[in-house]
Amino acid sequence: ESVTDVAQLPDGRFLAVGEGGNAVLAWLSEEGATWTPTPADAACCIIDLASTPSGVVGVGFGPTPGGVVAATTDGVAWSSETGIEGALNQVIYHERFGVVTGGATTDNAPAVIYGPHPYP
Repeated sequence: ESVTDVAQLPDGRFLAVGEGGNAVLAWLSEEGATWTPTPADAACCIIDLASTPSGVVGVGFGPTPGGVVAATTDGVAWSSETGIEGALNQVIYHERFGVVTGGATTDNAPAVIYGPHPYP
C-alpha cells in the first residue's frame, strides 16, 4: 500500500489516494494529520489528483488496458471512465483550460488532453 497523491475536496477535507492489491485506496482527513480509510468505488488505480472548484479529478490506469479518469465530490462516490487510449499519469486544474491531463499514447508518444471535461 502506498499513497500516490493528496488533494483538497470542496468542503475543505483532504483526500489521499494510493494503490495496493490492484485496487484504489483512499483516506480522508479533516486537517491533514489524522487519516481515516474510506471505501473508494473508482476504477483502479488513481495515481494523480487535482482539486477543481466542484470536486477532485484523478487519473491513472485501470484493470483493462488504457487510462482512467475519475471524479469525486466527497472522496467516496466516484464517476469514472476507463479504457482511454494510452496511459494518463498527471492531472492539473487550470482556471482557463479546465482539467489538463498528461501521459503517453499507446505507442509511447507524449500526450496532453485538456478540458473542459464532463467531470467536476
